[in-house]
Amino acid sequence: MTRWLFLLAFLPNCTGCLAYAYPKIAYTPPLTVPNADSVHAFRVDVDCTESTNGPAASQYTISRLPIDEGGNLPSQMEIAHATGVYKYLHVLPVAEGAPSTIHERNQYSMLIRLYRPGYRTIEIQSWEKPPTLLWVAAKDLTDQETAIDLLLKDPTQRPDEPQLVKGTFVPGPFVAHPPQTSWWTMKDQESPKLGLQSGRASQLHRSALLFAAGEYERLARTARHGKDRNHLERKAAWLRAYADAPPDSR
Repeated sequence: MTRWLFLLAFLPNCTGCLAYAYPKIAYTPPLTVPNADSVHAFRVDVDCTESTNGPAASQYTISRLPIDEGGNLPSQMEIAHATGVYKYLHVLPVAEGAPSTIHERNQYSMLIRLYRPGYRTIEIQSWEKPPTLLWVAAKDLTDQETAIDLLLKDPTQRPDEPQLVKGTFVPGPFVAHPPQTSWWTMKDQESPKLGLQSGRASQLHRSALLFAAGEYERLARTARHGKDRNHLERKAAWLRAYADAPPDSR
């Protein structure tokens, strides 16, 4: 994802549009990760397009980050641009009850996800205060599958349950079934479409997809029931094919 730095600008034109652009900084703090020898850290880069005239659409990639022997994960920062346009439809005929103005906005965001086999996935949002990291064990096979699902989840889709661990853990019930907005569900949808990019986006992203496929395969080998094993193997096979698929392929 190529980033450009723009000064704040308003660009009205004769078509009834008002465009703007301004710089935006995404930042996550340095972290000290407990049990770092078994932890995999990933950075998620997201481009999101929002419109008052339809659902949000996103494109995102995942890349592994190094953790040193002391469990230290360096801070991450990206300077990107946010752009938008107001379309004033009153300069053209507008149907009764339709909005007279449409606002479309595109902006970049970045976050960190920490994955440890056998535990819930931890997420650190951009500009989030450095949290106290606590690992919450997954109680069964479904919990472990959900942790991999959440590693790949679209950051713009926020299901009620199950939640990613947000730093300090607040005790409470954990619903183990995968969220309705998981990548596995979204890959077959027309709206919103799957924002997870194919492996052709970058070599680092391809490696992350193959890592997740390998984790689904690892769980499949531990499954007691054939139905669970086949389900996990299908996920792994789809990801391995997607890792070599051309851009914008589903």
